[in-house]
Amino acid sequence: MANTNKPFGLRPHSSLNGGPWSGNVRQFCANTSETSNIFVGDLVQLAGSEDVVYPDDLPFPTAILATTGGTMVGVVVGVTPKYGDLDVLYRKASIAQYLLVDTDPNTIFAIQGDADTYAKADVGLNAIVTCTAGSTTTGTSNFVLDQSDVSTSTGTNADVKLLASAPIVGNDLTGGYPILLVKILNHAYGANAIGA
Repeated sequence: MANTNKPFGLRPHSSLNGGPWSGNVRQFCANTSETSNIFVGDLVQLAGSEDVVYPDDLPFPTAILATTGGTMVGVVVGVTPKYGDLDVLYRKASIAQYLLVDTDPNTIFAIQGDADTYAKADVGLNAIVTCTAGSTTTGTSNFVLDQSDVSTSTGTNADVKLLASAPIVGNDLTGGYPILLVKILNHAYGANAIGA
């Protein structure tokens, strides 16, 4: 049965050491200078400062929505509620809000591929993530793996390393939109980070 095109961004799956996902997260602040919506499943980058949402809070590092080829600090796995706007499931543009981020460089993430057919020979190669705005209804990311741009390059267009297809019943690898397992390639907290 063909896969459904239903992207969810990046979702923690397991750890590179073979264990389950730890569930540990760190808190970041997306402040008013960040003009993009941020959704659960989006990649984020460090913004190089600290800030607060409420005046009496302790400060947290600032984060911004990632761009292709950037140095990632992790994946948003939750957004703290904003008083007065509790039904919103994502972080609205230009609104100060806290993000809960998986910052472990060894986390393996599941991600949906695009419409192209999965190639088993791409396992171990590097790929880019297509950064498309998420759903303001569900609060979920629309980031997908670009299956047409997979290579050995570790340059500015490489976001993740393709590790395997996800071991999910019904995951059709003969057509588009497969679920794949990846690791962030250029991680701000990783041993081989290229830059901040």
